[in-house]
Amino acid sequence: MKTIAATVVTLAWGFWLGGLGTLFAVLGTIFTTPGYSRAQQGDFAQRLFPVFEKMQLVFAAMALLGTAAWWLANRQGLKMVLFAIFALATCIAVAETTLVTPRVQKLVAEDMRETPEFQRAHHLSSNVYSSCAIVLLVAGLLLPAAIRRDGLTALSSSPRQTSEETAAA
Repeated sequence: MKTIAATVVTLAWGFWLGGLGTLFAVLGTIFTTPGYSRAQQGDFAQRLFPVFEKMQLVFAAMALLGTAAWWLANRQGLKMVLFAIFALATCIAVAETTLVTPRVQKLVAEDMRETPEFQRAHHLSSNVYSSCAIVLLVAGLLLPAAIRRDGLTALSSSPRQTSEETAAA
């Protein structure tokens, strides 16, 4: 059970952070592609966010549920730390999805891309997405230690056989 849960958590984390990295790379490519106006580039880019945000919320749920199951299978404090970090990242993801992106999209729909209000909203969006990536990076730095501790717990709790018992078997 703990191996399955650890795998689910690791995959959810990897897809989530990998998706953010891909989003950053794609956006960078969109806005450096010659031959398109800034408005066209913005129109294309804004369609990516709702798609990513839906995927991100699925990965967040997988990370939280997987971490809870992993903790239940083998209770260790580091897993609770991971859960708290994933909970923080999930709160950031929910804020992106429910507050930040709709505000930016509303400004775009009202043709306010060149206003200071749009610039502030866009800057906030960039900061929120970057914050989520940093939080997920911290989680990723802790994941190997949590997995390693599971292995050490398994080794210390397995019965050891003496050489006589091994020879008799």
